[in-house]
Amino acid sequence: MLTYRQLNIFETIMNCGSVSMAAEILYTSQPTVSRELARIEYQIGFQLFERQKGRLKPTQEALVIFKELKNSRVGLNRVNKLIDDLKQQEVGELSICCLPFLTNSFMANTIGAFCSANKEISFTIVPLESPYIESDLSSQIYNLGLTEMDYIPAGTSLVQKYEFQEVCVVPIHHRLANENYIMPVDLENENFISLAKDDPYRNQIDRIFDEQGIKRRMLIETSNASSACALVHNGLGVSILNPITALEAYKQGYNLKIKKFSKPILFNISVIQPIYRPKTSLIEPFLKAIDLEFKRISKNLATID
Repeated sequence: MLTYRQLNIFETIMNCGSVSMAAEILYTSQPTVSRELARIEYQIGFQLFERQKGRLKPTQEALVIFKELKNSRVGLNRVNKLIDDLKQQEVGELSICCLPFLTNSFMANTIGAFCSANKEISFTIVPLESPYIESDLSSQIYNLGLTEMDYIPAGTSLVQKYEFQEVCVVPIHHRLANENYIMPVDLENENFISLAKDDPYRNQIDRIFDEQGIKRRMLIETSNASSACALVHNGLGVSILNPITALEAYKQGYNLKIKKFSKPILFNISVIQPIYRPKTSLIEPFLKAIDLEFKRISKNLATID
């Protein structure tokens, strides 16, 4: 357990950002402060600072402890309890930005699986579209981000990429509802529900039909895949969109069928991590929860008729 003196040393280092400045404020020597910091980290069982060119960069755990010290001032026992929780990974904070369609069942399932093994974790989930999601990740605002862009934003690293294929969704009683897969020619003269003109997948889809000279009835355009699924559900046309949104609509009981499209259109989700944000031990187990949810989605898509 930490003493008041040790907490005072930790707080002074946090405020100063260096051992030498902390030593001056505490009227002691730099080696003494360094030894005390090493002893604190040894006692609590995890690292509080990363050493970078003579300065100390606080870890995510250090920021959580420092916040508790500043905000509560309720005594040593509470801070030591917080340290024990951090050591056991039973408390912490994670901030995630992701594409809006992932904030529904995908994040709910991922967080649910994660929290079953990790207690008292607080989450901030922020839906963002490109280019704002890439800009905020470069600014180190979030612990993780899930984006569909192919490039890696500055100041970040690619943790994992998941690949899917766009699918065709048709009303449940449509003439194509019992086909194993849909070809472009099958959609000739069909009422087609398109995404917005600036959507990159819309551009790929239009190119396929234009190259084959296949005409569709382009009667409805919508800004997102969830809206497209609702329109298909109401029998207003067919659409080609990302399989995650289609699967969610199917599981919610929408009157639609999900069909493979004969022309492969890759749909990628990249998990991005800012490289300058303080590290937290919660990242690895949360990445495992993300991976398990994507594997579950892939398995469910493979079993849909």
